[in-house]
Amino acid sequence: MKKQLLLATALIAALAMAAPAAATPIIDFHGQLGEVTITTGGISGSTEITSVLIQGTPNYVNNAFEVVGGVLTFNSAGAVPNFIITGSVPALGIGLAAPVQLLTGSIVGWDLQAPSILHIYGPDVKYAGLMEAAGLPLDTQWAYFGSDLYGNPIAEGSSTFYATSVDIRNTQVPDAGSSLLLLGMGLVGLRMWRKR
Repeated sequence: MKKQLLLATALIAALAMAAPAAATPIIDFHGQLGEVTITTGGISGSTEITSVLIQGTPNYVNNAFEVVGGVLTFNSAGAVPNFIITGSVPALGIGLAAPVQLLTGSIVGWDLQAPSILHIYGPDVKYAGLMEAAGLPLDTQWAYFGSDLYGNPIAEGSSTFYATSVDIRNTQVPDAGSSLLLLGMGLVGLRMWRKR
């Protein structure tokens, strides 16, 4: 029995070392300056987007690119709650003739985490040219976007505040194949342990 357990442990270790360490792809938009309104009916606003950070993709390890004319607009109270980033990324050849929608999403929820931090979340789709530039398949699945807007209320008790910093972070959903392989190996190990 000890031989089987040792063999199973060695097999798991060998597979773990044989698999290349891959970073989880992240596309992270940054910006500043804008106005956000919070009412009982929802949230709406517009802020400037100045850069996009691409990490852990086949083409970029950790690279930031300027977004020209970048604008984030959002409205949770509309018929279709939306979240849109429009702009150009000249270094990647994106939107050279005219700005494009770099990200489009639906607002599923939001919460005010502190008097000056607004967190917005929901599913989104990236512009095909951005995905291609990063070296990612167009059907890459992403975790819900998470957007944090930091700012200062215009006045005490006001429903409007100025956004001074914006961060919209997306992380790729982990590959199901790797997770299933690890689960299967764990179950085999458990079965071998129970047989002893």
